[in-house]
Amino acid sequence: DNGGLGVLMAAQYTAGGAPPSCTCMAACPQGRLALGNGNTIYISSWVSPAASTQPYPQWPAIPATESDGWQFSFAAVDEYVVSLYHRDGLYVGTTRAIWFLSDLSAPLGSGGVPDITLVLSKGIIGRNAHAYTEGAYFVVCDDGVYSVAARQEWSELTAPVWKKFIEW
Repeated sequence: DNGGLGVLMAAQYTAGGAPPSCTCMAACPQGRLALGNGNTIYISSWVSPAASTQPYPQWPAIPATESDGWQFSFAAVDEYVVSLYHRDGLYVGTTRAIWFLSDLSAPLGSGGVPDITLVLSKGIIGRNAHAYTEGAYFVVCDDGVYSVAARQEWSELTAPVWKKFIEW
């Protein structure tokens, strides 16, 4: 490959060292990895499945191009990332809310702030308290079990149980 994909990949490679430590991880079909640790989300550089030189994701501190890796920290220090799941975008479950990232490209023009959408303002109780099935993202929160469909529409699945519990 004297001028094809291998040469293009070498131009996009930015050394960024070893991946950061993490408590949760998601593999994204866009050729990136997403890691969560504390109140920070780390997105790796883009790696082509056909790459033969430097086929490892990189984690640069500051992105220079949209294909570089990047990181984002939540403003609240006590908002910990406890779950990451990628389906139609990256669902980020924290101790305070459920967030959604549709584009994992490095946010160069917006001052480093990604286009992140609040889906549900209730936190997940643990790193295994979520699942994606039947076209919806299910999460267990402090006050019930919720399903999130189409990134915006959420419903509480335990509402009928709460009503019976209160009447009991």
